[in-house]
Amino acid sequence: MISARVWKRYFLAQFLLGAYLILTSARGIAEQTNAPTPAPGYASFVCWKYAKLPQLKAWKETERIIALTLTEAYPALRKLPREENGSPEQLKDFLRQLPDAPGQFHIVYLAAHQSPAGQWVFPDGRAVAWDSLMEGLPKLKSPQRLVLLDSCYAASVNRWPDWSRKIAPACIFAAPENSLTPDLFVFWRRPVDWAVLFPGASRWLRQHQVTASDERISYLGLIWLEAWTKTGAPPQTMRDWRSFAETMTEISRHASTQINAEDVSAISSVFPPD
Repeated sequence: MISARVWKRYFLAQFLLGAYLILTSARGIAEQTNAPTPAPGYASFVCWKYAKLPQLKAWKETERIIALTLTEAYPALRKLPREENGSPEQLKDFLRQLPDAPGQFHIVYLAAHQSPAGQWVFPDGRAVAWDSLMEGLPKLKSPQRLVLLDSCYAASVNRWPDWSRKIAPACIFAAPENSLTPDLFVFWRRPVDWAVLFPGASRWLRQHQVTASDERISYLGLIWLEAWTKTGAPPQTMRDWRSFAETMTEISRHASTQINAEDVSAISSVFPPD
């Protein structure tokens, strides 16, 4: 017969083993949720060369600068397609070919003229709404994608539920659905001295020999740079990117109190729940 003392030791050992398994399981889940992702990928699709609309050279330059910040921060950055002035069909193919697998986090910069109704305007003159551009695209299997939508009326894409299902659940928008977004001569001192308002961005540009007096980038690009220089370490998790996006929003909100409304736009973002 087994003594009472042996039974007590047995049940204590079982209890401790169960507690250990529960704690290590919870820790594993937490670490998986917040674990640093492998080096991200970067892709872009920028329409800037228009015959009948203002050309968006500042957005082309913004794309180059964002790519450079990411290349410097992530030496193993995965280089995905970077396309310019494509057609609606080419944009669909671009989106369809983006990675969509667990552990393959990537950032996508999209820029073009966009209407208040959410129509993406292509250099060939066609204006196509996002519901048509998303038609036939599969739903994402993995939420590991962040889109930077740098266009006027950017947040108007939220009217389509398929945007978060097929394009990206995490987005940073250059403007609300009822607002334009400007480009800026970053070294001009009128209507405001941008170097004073955004010292980090100005310093980064000068360090990278971007010093031409007529240098123009989009407002989102300037806010990106200012937030980037305030970030202690490059974002590693989706939670880090959410914090970075919140920093962009705060910088944009402060800028709106310093200058005229037509020279800024309200940066916003949306991220999936943890």
